[in-house]
Amino acid sequence: MKQRLLLVAAVLSLGSAQAQVNTNDLLSGQKPSPYGEVESRTSTLVVQAPVSQGPDAPFYTEDFANGLPSGWVIEVGSGLDPDGVWVYRGPATTPNVTTGSQGAYAGTRGPIQSPTASNGFFIMDSDFLDNAGIVGNFGGGIAASPHTTHLVSDVLNLTGQNEVDFIFHQYYRRFAGPGGSQAVVATYIDFSIDGGATWPYTLSVNTNVSVNNETPANDQKSFPVGQWVGNQSNVKFRFRFDGDYYFWMIDDIAMDITPKYRAEFTTWRGAPERDVIFGPAQGSVTMGTQTNKQKRPVEFDCNIVSTGSAALYNAQLFVDIYNNGALVTSLSSTPHNSFIGGSKGDSLGFDTLNTYNTPWTLSGIGDYDFRFRIEADSMASGGNALTLISDTSTLAITDSINAQDFGVFWNSLGTDQLGDDLSAIAARLDWVGPERLFAVEMVLSSLTVPGGQIELTVYDSAAFIDFTTGFIPGAALTTQIKTVSAQDVATGRIRFDVTDANGRPLSLNSGAHYLVATMFSNAGASLIRLGNDQSFGQRPGGTLMYVVDQARWFTGYANSRTLNCPMIRAITCPDATCQSFPFSATEMGLNGLSIYPNPATDHVVIEMEGEAGIWDVRLFDMGGREVVFAEWNKPAGAQAERLSTAALAKGLYVLEISHNGKSHRQKLTVE
Repeated sequence: MKQRLLLVAAVLSLGSAQAQVNTNDLLSGQKPSPYGEVESRTSTLVVQAPVSQGPDAPFYTEDFANGLPSGWVIEVGSGLDPDGVWVYRGPATTPNVTTGSQGAYAGTRGPIQSPTASNGFFIMDSDFLDNAGIVGNFGGGIAASPHTTHLVSDVLNLTGQNEVDFIFHQYYRRFAGPGGSQAVVATYIDFSIDGGATWPYTLSVNTNVSVNNETPANDQKSFPVGQWVGNQSNVKFRFRFDGDYYFWMIDDIAMDITPKYRAEFTTWRGAPERDVIFGPAQGSVTMGTQTNKQKRPVEFDCNIVSTGSAALYNAQLFVDIYNNGALVTSLSSTPHNSFIGGSKGDSLGFDTLNTYNTPWTLSGIGDYDFRFRIEADSMASGGNALTLISDTSTLAITDSINAQDFGVFWNSLGTDQLGDDLSAIAARLDWVGPERLFAVEMVLSSLTVPGGQIELTVYDSAAFIDFTTGFIPGAALTTQIKTVSAQDVATGRIRFDVTDANGRPLSLNSGAHYLVATMFSNAGASLIRLGNDQSFGQRPGGTLMYVVDQARWFTGYANSRTLNCPMIRAITCPDATCQSFPFSATEMGLNGLSIYPNPATDHVVIEMEGEAGIWDVRLFDMGGREVVFAEWNKPAGAQAERLSTAALAKGLYVLEISHNGKSHRQKLTVE
């Protein structure tokens, strides 16, 4: 299954419409201000495993409390600028331990958050070395990139230590590796067993970090290296930065005995460490937020690598799903009956560790937290040896919001990357049934400057022709344009009410539609940045971006999730009964009544089709207190009135509409 999802070219069957998207249509990474995002978030993994088989304390440690340790050296690659080197940050240095990268594209990122960061650490600040902290000053810094530099240890005697773990803390942000290639990283650890005369053994570190993304600020790494350096008396190691931008910080190095049983989540055959696959059809987009009406089955898979000294048996994936802290269900894969590990580095992938045979559909409005759990035994007959647990993610079921994202703001993307005016970001949503679209909400970065404009257009996916033509002119189902206000930036979102030519909520057929945000920044004076969620990878064709100076569309950046799940959210009909308008008397009590948008922000529109007379509108909070009352003297025929909700606190209310002895009540959410 996964192999089919990773095809280079995918034809996406989307209900009644089709869109052909080639995943080679990726924009190669560049290094201008596009990559100055300051709002990145990175998840972490929690590993629960037996205590190491080693001693109470590591047999080698270095925390850089006294600067460059005795016997250590800093080297620069042959022919390169000698100023392009590792730098020590200490309590008394300038800058000191409170400063991380000084580069132009560091944003608000700080120093490494290792256990002993306060007493010193080392940084390779490629960003700063190249541009001296000045935006656009590429090559104008102390030492122009690329950089190759080594932080080299003294000699260690590991005689008698056969099973050896190499442990360190890091903070790394990735751009390009050797030769400017973004397919590889710039971070390596080399090992020598002849005192540094040769370096035959190399660890490539951070291969799972995509371009323009980063590790946590306190990222601990542990690698079994006993097969290389075990029982050797003349060992050296070196941290090698070989590449182009951004930074690598190192602290708290240790060597300990490798635990017998250990595993980690890993990328494998081009697939991510952990994945969530959405139905109903192959290629369906990620929908981290769904409505009850549009909910769909989900499947899970992952990959692991054994990093202990002993074999693991009967490895099995469990996905535990919780609602309000209570376990809802636990999905599982079939156990892998043979062993992994023993030789270290053995992997077990998504073709085994998956829940494909038991697709699961969420039920009921709420947040569903889920985590991946691996259980493995120490022998073929049983005996639990290891439990590996991922961080917690969330799937949401709402009454009226559909979105690709999982509610996590990782980074932002906008006009400074894609082009000041006419650049665009498109998010595809797949509908399992007909829908009524009331509004679209876009999450704004705090970097956004008021005064720019965003145009929302909604297209059937069949309107997308190719990456140079884009969407068929005149095929938009609706178009709205708004100026970004200071209030929008303060609240972190901008909202568009969506209507058809008759002023009603837009009817959409089942299948796929694109929500397109075209941005106008007043020639760069009013920066616009939209939020993006990198939690789980989007399927091919799920997102598009229009780059002005390339005059074409792309599916994203190569080897990057800078564009992944843009936070462009559809606010839709709350339930199946409001799919057709007007409502029947048996459903609503009042004939010809339409209420939108829901959730509401500053107002709600109430459309009434019926007899003339006095119509009473009341809004109650959940304590039964009346908070709004309006009386409308409606003429005969259709009439629409706006009820202000701007002064109300966010929350859940009950809306009651009464006329001539009949009434209708429904829930209204104010955001």
